[in-house]
Amino acid sequence: MPHHILVVDDEPDVELLFTQKFRNEVKNGDYIFYFAHNGAEALVKLEEAPEIDVVFTDINMPEMDGLTLLAKIKERGFVCKTNVVSAYGDLRNIRHAMNNGAYDFVIKPIELVDLDATLKKSLNENDVIKEGMKARKDLEAAIKQREQALVEKAEDQQLALVRLIENERIMIQQNEVLEKKVEERTQELNDSKKKTDDLLLSILPKEIAEELKQFGKVAPKHFDEVTV
Repeated sequence: MPHHILVVDDEPDVELLFTQKFRNEVKNGDYIFYFAHNGAEALVKLEEAPEIDVVFTDINMPEMDGLTLLAKIKERGFVCKTNVVSAYGDLRNIRHAMNNGAYDFVIKPIELVDLDATLKKSLNENDVIKEGMKARKDLEAAIKQREQALVEKAEDQQLALVRLIENERIMIQQNEVLEKKVEERTQELNDSKKKTDDLLLSILPKEIAEELKQFGKVAPKHFDEVTV
């Protein structure tokens, strides 16, 4: 079954980059790509193709920007992994995106190796989540069916009870799997935040970086004498 990927960017070069980079995967039927030029178009694509697994979105776009799109995706409950694509100097918006539901980010100009790794990681993570959701849904349906059988057929009460207990055991196991994924996701989020912090510290002094993270801006400072 192919994976579905949505790319949201108002720059035509980005669409060309994706189609060229993954042309073999598209030809083999492994990937199906959708393209939108702003957040509003992206929401239409997601409504039309809810099977979309991964979204790559630019931050600065006309009509609806990437940060607003992230909020809309979360609000409407789409099951997909979102990654932001932005310039190296846009760390503030990248950090904001990571704090508001983005799974990962890719820096422009896009490095193909990083893009490929980010896409594969996102697809794998989303596959696990969808499998867990399907298992839970199937389990809930099975439990409901067993409960109905218990009401309708009193003679099968003991058998239904045994099955119910078994289903509850399976549910506990599924919950443990889901809890483990939540822990892993939390760790990945912490790692991603550290990644953005390291990027920030690589271009700014620690004092300035901390002030920028805390207040979102840096107050001007006066120096009587400086050398450039």
